[in-house]
Amino acid sequence: GRAELADFARRASTEPGRLEHSWSYVRRVGPVTLVVLDGRNGRVLDPDRRSMLSPTDWALLDAALEDAAGPLLVVCSVPWILPHGVHLLERWTSRVAAGALGGPVARAAERLRRAIDLEHWAAFGDSFEMLADRLGTWSERTSMRPIVLSGDVHFAYLAEMTSGGPVQVVASPMRQANPTHEAFGRRVAMTKGFGALMGAIVRVTPGSDAETPFTLLSDVYYENNIAMLSFDGSEFEITLEIAEQEAAGGGDLRSVETLRS
Repeated sequence: GRAELADFARRASTEPGRLEHSWSYVRRVGPVTLVVLDGRNGRVLDPDRRSMLSPTDWALLDAALEDAAGPLLVVCSVPWILPHGVHLLERWTSRVAAGALGGPVARAAERLRRAIDLEHWAAFGDSFEMLADRLGTWSERTSMRPIVLSGDVHFAYLAEMTSGGPVQVVASPMRQANPTHEAFGRRVAMTKGFGALMGAIVRVTPGSDAETPFTLLSDVYYENNIAMLSFDGSEFEITLEIAEQEAAGGGDLRSVETLRS
């Protein structure tokens, strides 16, 4: 009844019971293994063991990778691979908030992290590398490229690990409008200049790693967009389409990026 549902909601969203409830799951869709990861409720926030996924969710992913013999699609609401400058900003604030430059700076970094939502994989300890290692190992074993599908950030792009293994697809079909200052800041953060600046800052910060072992395969698109993914055996095709409004008041979708395995 309603009381039982309310009690479950309370336990599933508060400590310590929150991490006992996993919202991740695995499904087989024809030959495709679909793994949906809970990158929200399952986050571990303990400063000494920050992780995007709970131990239960990591175990679920490991079991799914062990069993997946066909194409692999991993879904997580927040992107795993971000544009280089944003990735480095999240990595830097994560290290500084953990104490790399002392207590006062750590508190300022934590305030910054919360103020502008630096909450993706690079901001959670070694979670970025842990997922990269798992997907890379699976790719080497199966000779197939896993695909990671995400949204959340209100723009779209395609990326891949430099090694040629996993592919990241980011699409936000219904993108929210941003105030002018936020839109400007977001566009600046996507530039090569911001990436170079963050790389220089990270390199002089103790315990930080300026490596970005991935490549963006497309431009960054701020229009409403749709990503289409199709499989043919172990081969895939990804098409990214953006919405265009016509002067007469109508609109259409225009294909801007295509990636094939």
